[in-house]
Amino acid sequence: LAQTEVVVATDDIEPAQDLEAEPDLELAAADEQSDSPADTTVTGVSDADFVEIDNLLSALEQGDNDDSRFEQLNVDVGLDEFADIIGEHTKMDVDQEDNGFAAKLDLVRAYIEMDEPESANLLIDEILTSDAPDHVKDEVRTLRPE
Repeated sequence: LAQTEVVVATDDIEPAQDLEAEPDLELAAADEQSDSPADTTVTGVSDADFVEIDNLLSALEQGDNDDSRFEQLNVDVGLDEFADIIGEHTKMDVDQEDNGFAAKLDLVRAYIEMDEPESANLLIDEILTSDAPDHVKDEVRTLRPE
């Protein structure tokens, strides 16, 4: 289809009467511009505007080892004053009731999503032979890839 269109398009073109008689105006304008000297001066730039790559790399390496900037960081926003409103903060393990098996279930799901059925099945077998709660074992049985 594209070839047909090209053939039709080339058939409809009328031959130019005299290509030499009418010079291309854009080409003539470009020639005139090329005859004039080009302005190659750059203003407002000095050596101080540039930084050597070695200096940047050394500054980067020094920045990683400089932990003193964190010593003065104070992130205490005064929440202790509002303990009666917001209650006491206690650290709690959210995976404690399942004895850490929720994390293993997440890992099984990740293996399945990554298309690693062998690794998923090994972890499923490990969970099924462990002392995992029954609801965890039931869920892991539904996850077994076929």
